[in-house]
Amino acid sequence: MKNDKLEKKFDLEAAKKDKEILKATASQVIKDFAMLGMEIHFPLNAENTYPELFNQLSQHLEQLLENDHDKLLNLLYKIDVSDKLIKTRYSEYEKAQDILADKILQRELLKVLTRLYFQEKPGK
Repeated sequence: MKNDKLEKKFDLEAAKKDKEILKATASQVIKDFAMLGMEIHFPLNAENTYPELFNQLSQHLEQLLENDHDKLLNLLYKIDVSDKLIKTRYSEYEKAQDILADKILQRELLKVLTRLYFQEKPGK
């Protein structure tokens, strides 16, 4: 699977701590959620960027799970989160919105890292 290979290539845990990568990821999340009329705010505290984004996404996703399944599926499609990833259960999360928030943030991080990787490649 394409995303699995990318995750192995990039160190996502290190990326979650890099301020510039998190800033670019937050911008991507804000843009993607805005397409469907959902507002995400850039966290003011750079030390907590990832957890703050996670909490905001989780809240929006909880609302979508309860009230607008079609909008949720549209969002996941636009962000490119696969059905297989969504169905994966992780023991650290008990709520569906937390699983989805984690998968969305991972996907958005991968987008940013891929962009940066190809920008740095000579001759590209």
